Amino acid sequence: MPNWQVKFDEEMLKQAAEQIQVDWTTIKYIGGFENVVYSFPKDDHEFILRVTHQSHQEQEMVISELDFMDHLAKHGVKLARPIPFQDGSLVQTVVKEEERFMICVMEKAPGGHVNASDPYWGTELFEQWGEVTGRMHAVTLHYERPETVLARPHQGKLDFDYANFGTVEQQLYEKLLQINDRINQLPRNREGYGLCHRDLHSGNFFVHEGRITVFDFDDCGYDYMVHDIAIAVYYSTIFGDWRKPEVEQSRTSSLAAAMLRSFMKGYNREYALDNKWLEELPLFIEKRRLELVLLLFQEFSESQREQDRVWLARNIHDALNDIACLEL
Repeated sequence: MPNWQVKFDEEMLKQAAEQIQVDWTTIKYIGGFENVVYSFPKDDHEFILRVTHQSHQEQEMVISELDFMDHLAKHGVKLARPIPFQDGSLVQTVVKEEERFMICVMEKAPGGHVNASDPYWGTELFEQWGEVTGRMHAVTLHYERPETVLARPHQGKLDFDYANFGTVEQQLYEKLLQINDRINQLPRNREGYGLCHRDLHSGNFFVHEGRITVFDFDDCGYDYMVHDIAIAVYYSTIFGDWRKPEVEQSRTSSLAAAMLRSFMKGYNREYALDNKWLEELPLFIEKRRLELVLLLFQEFSESQREQDRVWLARNIHDALNDIACLEL
């Protein structure tokens, strides 16, 4: 848990409760890492209170995230919509000593997470996953950012502690830099590059009665639209069940091909992305594989779970030997 989360104590929670006009004892902790998330009831509905420390994002960037979400919601994207405060703002600030926290309120998405062992997991879900992604990409084209709102970042970079990398991590990082160089040579035309969710895996939507509601736009920014497709294909294939990550290429390739067919069926109903971009899909999948191996390197190296250690070892070997985690 980051140190700042400890500083958001009962006193701070009471301040937040005053801002949202509820009894602070009704606010229940859910969890979080980069942000802290709570739920609370109000007017016979359930809402989310999200707390963001200034060290993670400044208030202006939180506002830009929520403004984009509000635009998507107004144009038919099913998401956990931001709720304005009484003064019409989407973000309020609570302060303790020199610590500043941004709070915002969103609708609580109905339902819950699904994975590969869930009855909803399959063709219809993948098709709907594609449909909501395509809808976002279509609506993005018409987003006009207010002058008072900051632009979202381009191709957000993950922060790695490169200075403390061991030899293997350095080698993996060099591979990632090579992939990024290739991606940066791709054209940035309006039809293929725009505001994207950038992290729409199954952990960032709930399913209720077969319908998806999207949330967590914390990483949204300008990127290649095929990046969103790569995220969906990679995570649904490799981490359909986080407890049992897939490693055998013959199986991952079969799963990915089936998922992509269903996903693009839904996607194409909402947005017509030039097929040439799908030719770049393996590039973006490899980018995510390398990022995740680096992010999970320490955790999975020390994991008590054999599945984690096997996945890490296999992907280190394959990535360093230019063996794809899946073939499309």
